[in-house]
Amino acid sequence: MGLQGDVGTHLWLTRGMAARVGVSLDAVLHEGTLTRADFAGMVTRCRGCSQPVDCLAFQTAGGALCAEPPEYCANRALLAELQDLG
Repeated sequence: MGLQGDVGTHLWLTRGMAARVGVSLDAVLHEGTLTRADFAGMVTRCRGCSQPVDCLAFQTAGGALCAEPPEYCANRALLAELQDLG
């Protein structure tokens, strides 16, 4: 595994990406749909991403919710699953 980004930064990028596509991580954690271990895995995958600047730009672009995360998002598949449950 290569270098990973700062935990705090990627925690917020993970939460922000979920919010941008209409997934409330707080809600799915509270419901038990997503475990704390699942969430930790999301942050770890995000930390391995080479495009955090692009991710931040995507999240701050404004406008309506996006139908899906960008192709490069390491949590794309899991976020899509969570969207389908919502």
